[in-house]
Amino acid sequence: MRLRMELCPANDSRLVQWWSEARKLIHKQTRKRFDTFVMLICWTLWKQRNARVFGSGQIKNEWDTVDMIFDDLRTWATARAFGEQPVSG
Repeated sequence: MRLRMELCPANDSRLVQWWSEARKLIHKQTRKRFDTFVMLICWTLWKQRNARVFGSGQIKNEWDTVDMIFDDLRTWATARAFGEQPVSG
């Protein structure tokens, strides 16, 4: 449980600083998966930000963003972006 709390960013964390510190807590063999996961979330948030700013999306609330992240996770896992083993969940 301690590891999970250390992986959660604090409210005042900077992304690069948090990411750099958090990935040190991950086993070396799974760091690429962790990095891919963080990049996917950042990419999804960026797309949602653009949809809100430029009015090009049908975003209703934050749960739509969460759904989009999970949809992207499934797509990326199917494309084996996380490595050879499928992501469970």
